[in-house]
Amino acid sequence: MIIIKKMLPLLILLSLLLSPRVWAEGGYSPWRTFTINDGLAANEIWAIFQSEDGVLWVGTTGGVSRYDGYWRTFTTADGLAADKVTSILQDRDGALWFGTTGGV
Repeated sequence: MIIIKKMLPLLILLSLLLSPRVWAEGGYSPWRTFTINDGLAANEIWAIFQSEDGVLWVGTTGGVSRYDGYWRTFTTADGLAADKVTSILQDRDGALWFGTTGGV
């Protein structure tokens, strides 16, 4: 009985740590992974931001990708100072600002 009492906290901890993994491997996971194959600019992500309108913005080493159910990517060809986007901010007026390795 003493062994069970000493082992109980360990068993509870292990069950909590292992449960999400088993749950995800069982076929259901609330997470969705996006890659360049889905339309993301690059697989290396430096910034993630959700704008006021609910759009997800992802700063990558290949530009910034906009996701509203569909991907659209913006790069230096669209006016970014550099393709590596390291920060994203929305000001009070709703304008989006993208910090890059080449400036804002």
